[in-house]
Amino acid sequence: MKFTKLLSPQCIELHGKPASKTEVIRRLMDLLMKSGKISDRKAFEAAVFEREWQGSTGVGDGIGIPHGKSAGVRELVLSAMVIPGGTDFQAIDGMPVDLLFMIVAPDDGGDMHLHMLSRISSYLLQEEFTRSLRHAATAAEFLRIFEQVEEKEAITERKEKSPQTEVARVLAVTDCHMGLVHTCMAAESLRQKAYQMGIPFKVETNGIGMVRNRLTQKEIQACDGIILATDVPLDLRRFEGKNLLRTSSVQAIGQPEALLRGILDWKTSAHRGEYRRNIPYYKEKK
Repeated sequence: MKFTKLLSPQCIELHGKPASKTEVIRRLMDLLMKSGKISDRKAFEAAVFEREWQGSTGVGDGIGIPHGKSAGVRELVLSAMVIPGGTDFQAIDGMPVDLLFMIVAPDDGGDMHLHMLSRISSYLLQEEFTRSLRHAATAAEFLRIFEQVEEKEAITERKEKSPQTEVARVLAVTDCHMGLVHTCMAAESLRQKAYQMGIPFKVETNGIGMVRNRLTQKEIQACDGIILATDVPLDLRRFEGKNLLRTSSVQAIGQPEALLRGILDWKTSAHRGEYRRNIPYYKEKK
């Protein structure tokens, strides 16, 4: 589903002036109420704040993506806000947040919110895209920028899905105790960089009891190594005999090239049942 079907002009505010994180979230909720797709504000507000208490959805680089699932929501819907100058959102990098999206979905909506988080994460990793959104003069222009990036996405997907005989050299698993936003952004950051570097790659994302793009045992056995960009415990038995590089979702978002080069260059003994924690640090190549 296209973002222009989920994000309407009346749910976009380009000159927000909230003074606190709580005010930002409530203003994004006010915008969502204009969509007519919220049946119970109290219920959906509780779901969003409960998610935020688990860890900030300020993912860094001035971006925030508060979200939640609730019976008070009729269907998947978004709101957006640009705050010139930014505001303190307790982001993971400690910097002010000035570009925000709120994503809410019904309780019985399956994993469609996870799919939407994954898509918007891939967009928000593109500097030109986020810069354009921050400088949009009208809500209509804001939506046109989304239309343009969706067109580019369709072209990229066709290229990435072109027939190839190579198996994935590098695999990854992403998960985060802070929630789906960081999980999806870590996965998209690694996927985009691997594509740019010409590395056959596949990533599995985990979150709230769901797994997308699950790695098969055949893929695990054929790969050169696996990046575990997780902040939660993992069952490592399926990775027996493989080189594993443990990192965090935050590092996967910010340093994907370093991790990809690291797992390909890492000449250590394979995993033999003990979890390796002393992972070498690799700087990004300029």
